[in-house]
Amino acid sequence: MKKFTPYILWFVAGAILGFIADNLLGALWIQLGWRQPIANWLASHGFSALASYWGLVWIRLPVWIIAAIVGICGGIFIRRQPIPSLLIFGIGFVVMPVVATAIAGFSPTVFGLGVWFKATMWDCISIVLLLAFAFLGFRFREHKKHAA
Repeated sequence: MKKFTPYILWFVAGAILGFIADNLLGALWIQLGWRQPIANWLASHGFSALASYWGLVWIRLPVWIIAAIVGICGGIFIRRQPIPSLLIFGIGFVVMPVVATAIAGFSPTVFGLGVWFKATMWDCISIVLLLAFAFLGFRFREHKKHAA
């Protein structure tokens, strides 16, 4: 059990941060109201397909930014086995908002399994960003070590 304790802590940390990012910061982010003016500008310049995707990107943007920041910090500061630790963090980061929504009584499949699957794929971009920015953080750490 002692061997798995760090991974359990990474999962719990990812779940807590995922819940905060998705449910609390996401609601504040949407209230800013910047989505519609940018979508209107894109549509008026002939980018109607891009304007429709802008809404999805806008909704997920704060979660992706937090995943990128955690990835950079993880790449810089985690010394032993950063990839498994951050991967487990990312799974908790993605799974917890879905679980919290289900506990609140809203079925994730209410709009159909296809819509739920697509939304889950947009959420999984967080894990990819987390690992990509962890690699950048690791490269930054190695560059600073060799420069000194």
